[in-house]
Amino acid sequence: NEPWFLLSLAAMYEPGLTVTAGFDYKLARTGFHDLSPKADFISAARKFALEIYNRRLAASKKEVFVDKTPRYSHILPFIDELFPNSKRVWLKRNPFDVAASFRNTWKTELAELTGKRFTRHTFDFILSMANLCDFFENHPAFQLMYEDLAQNPEPLVDQLCDFLNLTRERGLTSYSQNSPAIEGMKGKAMGDKKVFLHDTPHSKSIGAWRNVFSRDEREQLANAVGETLIHRSGYPDLAAELRRDGIEFPPDAQSNEVVKKYRELFASNRWVFWDEEPMGQQEPGKNQSWWKKRPFSSTTF
Repeated sequence: NEPWFLLSLAAMYEPGLTVTAGFDYKLARTGFHDLSPKADFISAARKFALEIYNRRLAASKKEVFVDKTPRYSHILPFIDELFPNSKRVWLKRNPFDVAASFRNTWKTELAELTGKRFTRHTFDFILSMANLCDFFENHPAFQLMYEDLAQNPEPLVDQLCDFLNLTRERGLTSYSQNSPAIEGMKGKAMGDKKVFLHDTPHSKSIGAWRNVFSRDEREQLANAVGETLIHRSGYPDLAAELRRDGIEFPPDAQSNEVVKKYRELFASNRWVFWDEEPMGQQEPGKNQSWWKKRPFSSTTF
């Protein structure tokens, strides 16, 4: 489903990844830097990752491992160092449909996506888009649009197999027919479980944002994302449609400054996240997980 484990591996060495631990993780990382030069760590981390991947491949009698983890958008340069010859696939999707998926799948509030109430989902939405654009605009990859894959998957799957140097097999787009794989995925903790509701790719979620968000909410999203990032993500038609509806975007400089501040905030220790706050100490009306804010210059989000 979604392995996620390279995030923890990167956090062992990367100072920009905040980790909270009772033994003072920041100090432990400093000690690790004294012990191991960066090149030595990358070499050791590569061997560790390959050991994990290869054990899973051996157990499943497979030859190719696909690590699809959305939050890898935060560690793309690290993965590039780890596996410089890896095959990269960038699946693009309409940013507003991404926002609609957050709301429909995870019940994420719009305030979280726009940064009015700062949570991990704020980073997942705006900062992830910026990171993906920054990386893939300068690194070769197989790029495909979610909408094309959902509406006409066969030719794209053929092209993807060619890119991966894999022999095309029949029935790849009818994934429900692979019962052992589907049942195995159902038993995993990670990943979007809505995939099990369908037998093949479908287009039901394309354009969902038009029904999910009111005009005022669309304006909030446009103000948060900015026009340039929508264009860089590959969706100029979305920007044009919003403008036809009378929705204005903030100046590019303002949008760029927001992304810069998000990036600084992501790499700082000024936000502490408590994953399992005792039930009696939760904020009223909030989920079990929540952010506690520390001062961050004079900027408000």
